[in-house]
Amino acid sequence: IYNNSLKIRLTSPPIDGAANKPCVKFLAKWLGVSPSRVRIVTGLSSKNKIIEINGIDESIFRDKLTAKIPNLFKELQP
Repeated sequence: IYNNSLKIRLTSPPIDGAANKPCVKFLAKWLGVSPSRVRIVTGLSSKNKIIEINGIDESIFRDKLTAKIPNLFKELQP
């Protein structure tokens, strides 16, 4: 977590969208959803992206993230 964002480091460079597909596949696998449910909303040609994940309830999403990153939401509380 960095500046209230989830930072992911991939081996593909953020050049000509080369990192987009690996990013989507990684997040889908990490969250246990189909890659078709993960969509890059903004940042297709940037290293900074806003990503939408469909078909997963927010509470389940939070549970999956906190299982992967202990104390995640405790750290983000004001």
